[in-house]
Amino acid sequence: MVVESGENVFSVAAMLKRITTFISALLISLGLNSCLESDTTISVKKDGSGTLTENVFLGAQMMGLMQMGGGAEGEDPLAQFSEESLKEKAKVYGKGVEFVEVKKEKRDGGINYVMVYKFADIAEVKFTPGASLNPIEKIEEEGEKIFSFEDGELTIELPNPAEEEYDFGGEDVGEEQMAMMVPMMAGLRVNVSLVCEDEIESTNATYRDGNTITLMGMNFDELMTNEGGIEVMKKLKVETREEFAVAVKEVKGFQVEAEEKVSIKFK
Repeated sequence: MVVESGENVFSVAAMLKRITTFISALLISLGLNSCLESDTTISVKKDGSGTLTENVFLGAQMMGLMQMGGGAEGEDPLAQFSEESLKEKAKVYGKGVEFVEVKKEKRDGGINYVMVYKFADIAEVKFTPGASLNPIEKIEEEGEKIFSFEDGELTIELPNPAEEEYDFGGEDVGEEQMAMMVPMMAGLRVNVSLVCEDEIESTNATYRDGNTITLMGMNFDELMTNEGGIEVMKKLKVETREEFAVAVKEVKGFQVEAEEKVSIKFK
């Protein structure tokens, strides 16, 4: 299953468009819900080494549709989660990134894939939100080095969230189609977090819980509890990072780091 995107940055909006396209291609004609979860955790030690863990859950309905639909010329749409494919992905995730393992677990009628990679230097890791749903060629095109590490301090450079459009499908998905898709996106959850395996001395990260820092997170069911439902995303149409940082805190179920550079100093 190929999820297209025209963005070439660490872009939350681009990730939302990928997911919307992914769900639309599979579910819009049948009126089922998505049951899709994507959780990416980057664990880093004070020497700059660590692991990248991608956790993807495909609900029973989505699994069935993917298997029924298949890929081009009978290609297995789940092949992107095979060990062979993941070993190839490790090569484009950056210098020194190695595939460790993939676990396939049954859950609530669906399948949960846990994919683990290790890296020697986080500064060499190329990363794009939602990469676990992308084919290798898209990762090669869009992956960027957003991490730097020097003298025990990790820096993460992020784009200006105020310059993005948080409308999920964007121009590719009309209002009528989006209205049809909203109930199908029930259960959709996306999260990207960084876990410091050694103690943090200081950080300017907005969303910190102990040694865990959330760079972006969305719980669609919680998002829909906001007044106006998905229309609440219009609050994020602002001019500056500072305005975005204030506005996003008023949106339940949605978190995006607004700092241009997130600094994490290890003890």
